[in-house]
This record gives sequence, C-alpha cells and structure tokens, in this order.
Amino acid sequence: MIKSLIVLGLVLPIRAQITFSEIMYNPGSSEFHDEFIELYNTSDSTVDLGGWTVGDSSSFDTVIDAGQGTVFLPGTFAVILDGSYRGNSSRYDNIIPPEALIVTIDGNAFLSNGLTNSSPKTLLLKNGNGQVISRYRYETGYEEDHSAEKMVLERENSPDNWGPSLVAGGTPGQRNSISPYDFDLSVKERPVSWSPYLIRIQNSLSVNFYIFNTGLRPFRETVRIRAAFLHPVSETVFDELRRPPEPGDSLLLGFEHIFKRGGRFILRIFLSSDEDENPLNDTLDVEINVLDTDAGFSINEIKFLTRQDEPEWIEILNTGAFRGTLYGWALADMRDTARVDTLVFIDPGQYKLFAANRTVAAFYGIEDSLIIPLKNWPILNNGGDIVYLLDPLERWVEQVPYTTEWLEGREDGKPSLERINSSLDARFARSWGPSTAPEGATPARQNSIFSQPASAGKGSLTVSPDPFSPDNDGFEDYCLISFELPVNSAHARLRIYDLRGRMVRSINEDFFTGRNQTMVWDGRNDEERLLPMGIYIVYLQIIDDRGGVIASYKRSITLARQVD
Repeated sequence: MIKSLIVLGLVLPIRAQITFSEIMYNPGSSEFHDEFIELYNTSDSTVDLGGWTVGDSSSFDTVIDAGQGTVFLPGTFAVILDGSYRGNSSRYDNIIPPEALIVTIDGNAFLSNGLTNSSPKTLLLKNGNGQVISRYRYETGYEEDHSAEKMVLERENSPDNWGPSLVAGGTPGQRNSISPYDFDLSVKERPVSWSPYLIRIQNSLSVNFYIFNTGLRPFRETVRIRAAFLHPVSETVFDELRRPPEPGDSLLLGFEHIFKRGGRFILRIFLSSDEDENPLNDTLDVEINVLDTDAGFSINEIKFLTRQDEPEWIEILNTGAFRGTLYGWALADMRDTARVDTLVFIDPGQYKLFAANRTVAAFYGIEDSLIIPLKNWPILNNGGDIVYLLDPLERWVEQVPYTTEWLEGREDGKPSLERINSSLDARFARSWGPSTAPEGATPARQNSIFSQPASAGKGSLTVSPDPFSPDNDGFEDYCLISFELPVNSAHARLRIYDLRGRMVRSINEDFFTGRNQTMVWDGRNDEERLLPMGIYIVYLQIIDDRGGVIASYKRSITLARQVD
C-alpha cells in the first residue's frame, strides 16, 4: 500500500492505512447534493489524496481539490462531498470541523447517479496507482438521514463493526457517534427492571439495573453510582462506590424501596467518574408509576341521556391532596367492566371524563387530554342503571344507582346528572340533581349545582345593591339576589311583589338549585316594562320535596332613579 509523507515541503511515497469511516447514502435533505463519503487516516503519516478514486466495480470518481488541497494528515478525517455540493447546498458547512479535510469528486454525483439507498453496495477506495486501499459493502435500510458509521476505526470493515449513526445528518469530519471511547461506562445498555410490575403504595419494590463498560480499556479508579426518585425533590435510594466491570462486561446492582404515596415518579440513575470520557450515557431516567389505592377519586357527573350525536360519559374528580394515576381503575355497570389500561394521571381538584372514545372533546370543546377512552364501554341505560367505580384491587369505591327520577322531572331537556358535593354519599338521590348549566352539562369543570354541604341553620337571602337604579347608566343597573339554603338541594320559586302584595315579576318558577345560587333582577315586570320607583319585596320559597320541608324568605329592595 502506498502513502505519502511531507518532508521539507515534498510529498514522498510510504506505506499508509486509509479506511472508509462513514457513508451518507440516504440524506434527509437533497440526494443530489448532500451525499458524502468519509475517510480516516489511521496511520502516523500524511497522504496526498490527489488522483485517488472512489467507486464500485464498474464506475469510479476521482478525488479532487475542493479549495483546501488534498493533503490528508494522520489521525484526521477527510470528507468527500458530492461534486454538485458547492453552489447547491450548505448543509455541512457549519458541521464539518476546520481540522477535517474537505475534498470533492470530478463528477456531479457519486457513481454518476448517486449512492443507492435501495440495496447494499460495495465501495472501493483506490490510490493513484490503482491499488485498492479500503473496501466496504454498506447495508441499506437505516433510518433516513442516518449515515452508516464505522465503530472502531482501526479495525476491519466487517458488518459488525458498522452501524447506523445516532445523529441525524451523520457526523462528517468528526468522531463517529457509534465509535467506542477508551473509557466509557453506560447505564443505558439494558432497561431497568422492577418487581412487582404493578406498584402500590406501602408495598416493597425491588429494582435492578446494570452498569456496562462499553469502552476499550479497563478503569483504574472506582466509580460512584447513585439512584434517586424525583417527586418533585430528590430522594436518594442508592449511593455506592464500585469497581467498574472490565471492557465488554457488566455489573448488576439493585435496591429496594417502599412508596408512601402514589403517582408518577422519575427514577434517575447516574454515574460519576473522572476517567469516563462520554457523559451522554451516564444518566438514565425511568418513569415509575405507583398506584394509590387510597386515592380520593369520585364519580362527579353522569351523562346517560344524550341528544343527537352526543356521546355518553362519566366524569371523575380527584378530591385527594396528591396526584394519582387511574391506571388499573375501572368503571362497571351490571353487565360490563371497562378498565383503564394506560398510564393516566389526575391532579388534585382535576376532572377527567371516561367515554367510549374522544369525540366528547370536540362536542363540548374541551381538551383532548381530559378524555379517557375505555374499551368495552358500559352502555348507560336511559331508565336507570348502577354505575360502579372500582379500584385496581377490584374493590368498588363508589356506586351510583341512578334513575330518571333523579333528574327531578327535567329529563326532556336531557341534562347530565350532577353530584352536589363529592362528600355526599353517591348512593342516594339527595346527593344528585340535574345540571342547570345552559348547555345541560359541565364536563371537566365544577358542577352547576355544586354546593358545600349544608350545616344546621336557617338559610339566608340577600339583595345587592340596595337601592339599585336600572337607568342604563352603567352604575347599579341590576339587583343581585343571592341565597343560601339550609339543605343541599331543593326546588325554588323566586318572585317580586310590590307593597300592596301584588306579584309584579316571576323571576323563576319551580327551578332546581343547589345550596348556593345567585340570580339577577333588572327592575322590570313580566311585560318587560320598567317598574316605578319604590320599595319592593323579594320573595323566595324553598320546597325540599325530598324531605317535605317548606321555607320562605323575604327581603325588601328599593328601586330608585338618578336625580338630575
């Protein structure tokens, strides 16, 4: 094999070792201009590539100067660019380092029509005397824009010493992404394993992981190996100094841990060594999900009567203090059970909807991430059904034996069934009522009839402002009528009377409400005429037909006019 050495400005022939080191045969940009072939000079001598050729058995291209000359220094890379690269592309201009030699070919494209990306091809590198200096048969089928790279540059061009680049666009003129380091420990060669796979709080978890020596030389010093759970602060569970394994070998390590809360945890394993040359594989993050079987999940809303094209759904609320995962939880009725088989998380105070598919998101204009599609969705009977919420241990946490009577006679409007408060027993009708929202439901937000549980008391009725002046001047034009009931839900009538006892306005007749409600009076009568100035009586009647209790409240309000 002939090579050249620069001595006193002269190039002299000596023996050399030049090898193919990278082949970009399927660039993600232009196949006409962005193919390249990379060479590496493994010797300690300088070579002149002028007059060298690269090709296959039938077609060869001559290497020519691209502006930097053709002198190839020892221990460096040379990048042979497409003949048409200059003037048509600039993709590698800021990637190829200045210490690398850039040359090109005398034709516009390698092998006249470019490097094939559909079948393997054997490439030959010949010196100026026609001797074959390097030979490699590259394999196709790599991901687009990922070149074929040589691992150990000093070894032969065998198939097991080549592989796809880890970097899109390849690594022209620089160290190959798959080339091993002299000193390199890795935690990424094998996945972390744990047992049991389904992790629950207060149960012991056994974790195993491997440390690999992927370098070429043995380490002289010990390495520090640490593992910590992040949620959201670091909790170290493993911290030891160990002798690294020999090149090509691995070290199995492990620890045990007990989780005190459920949710999504990140296990981070990381290595510390002054000798390690590659920091990219020294850290590994693994997501571990812990089931909180005591999580505060509640059935909060049920949509069992639907309009045209409206899907059925059931809303779940996390009433707990911590983020929880619904993985392994299930909804069931008397016939079917639908279990959550993906890792779905729900934050404290967050609502999520179970449904047969994600169309409910578009129907109500809510975020797709709030929908949990369930296979084997239990069809909700219009006349009534029993809905169960089951935890991962197959225990029912809540059950709702609803009927259409729970909608308080409002079933013709097809409202959802809303829970007044999650602290109320889901098994009883008094804990539920029809949605009073204009759209007939409140998916993924607070229920329209939500109320804090009623305590013993007489309730209250307030009006504000008093007086008010409905003269359209933008100041105190409306009267806000707010009330708090002594019960969690009821039917109500709200009317306005004058001082003679005549009803002048019916604001709402026989409406269903939760414990707290606010309504607006604009100072007009039932004929939409503005009433004269004076004192009026706001009269609220509460009918708790579930308990047979009737209560009434009165409050005076002054309707005034602005004086000029």
